[in-house]
Amino acid sequence: MPRKPLSFRPWLLLIVGLVLFVALVWTVVWYVVVRQSASSLDAWIAREKAFNRSWSCPDRQINGFPFTIEITCSKPHFDGNIFGRHYSGSLSGFVANAKFTRPNDVRVRVASPFAVISDDKRVALTLSWDQLDILLAGLPQNMATISITGQTLSLQGHAQGLNPLKGHATRVTATFARAAGRQDHAYNFNIFLDGASSPALDSYFGTVSPTDLTAEGDITQVRVDPGRVPAESLNRWRAVGGHVDLAKLTVTRGAMKFSANGMLTVDATHRLQGQLDTQCVGFQPILRRLGVNPALITAGSLLSSLLGGRRPTTPAAGPQPLHLPIGFDGGRLNVGPIRTSLRLPPVY
Repeated sequence: MPRKPLSFRPWLLLIVGLVLFVALVWTVVWYVVVRQSASSLDAWIAREKAFNRSWSCPDRQINGFPFTIEITCSKPHFDGNIFGRHYSGSLSGFVANAKFTRPNDVRVRVASPFAVISDDKRVALTLSWDQLDILLAGLPQNMATISITGQTLSLQGHAQGLNPLKGHATRVTATFARAAGRQDHAYNFNIFLDGASSPALDSYFGTVSPTDLTAEGDITQVRVDPGRVPAESLNRWRAVGGHVDLAKLTVTRGAMKFSANGMLTVDATHRLQGQLDTQCVGFQPILRRLGVNPALITAGSLLSSLLGGRRPTTPAAGPQPLHLPIGFDGGRLNVGPIRTSLRLPPVY
């Protein structure tokens, strides 16, 4: 039988051509965005160098076509001044990637370990981990969220006479997000620390139980200026009334429990200033070490209730929490009306 001749379908040719055109345009745009990303990284490194902070990104590779942008560095190195002291540090490597449709939201996976040392060798620290991920949303100028998640972290080294420094944490998460609708440039923060341990803390508390910590609240007057060194940024933050509104702080260590809320800032001498309302269980040995008699605190609370016309409530079963106002004045710790001998060093 005679064959039927093939018919010409112009619409099929049009579809194929359109697909090829879109693919070509997507490829060109991807390479343009990649070049812009590489140029932005180079510009950031150059800007940091102008502020005496040098960063290197050896063996840089850019991949991820067609739907992501991925920048890889092998053994990046840092060299510069932090809080008036010169440091050098290094990482094993990192991989930063962003979706092609959202290039300002960057996720970074950091390879362990991180090592830093000062020129005078008075500070030398090494931090290692099993996994460490960082989210930076809103780069480069409109930072909206910073999120850090780490698994199985270990710290060792020495710093400013604290020798040796050693610690471990099973899991760490920290999130800082710009508070919408606020006029005071506030950022919300949430910090969680699980399974933390340290020989120094074990010695101080007299127990070997791991510590769990939760902290939530706001930091006001946050303005990130890469042109300022950290001390300048903190001075500016203090001068414009920046403070920490601590909505919730809980610390659990075996049978010891501590909770607090209040406001903190730093004074002109760069020392901690503020007031916290706290409750604690099992901290009587620590209070005695600070020169505070827990029995006097309990009696004072009871007397305040009676003078205030409030009937003392029937205590619940189990250890009763102590209600303690804790203040920081010039860095010195005050527990209720008692001014202890403990004075914290300057924050910076």
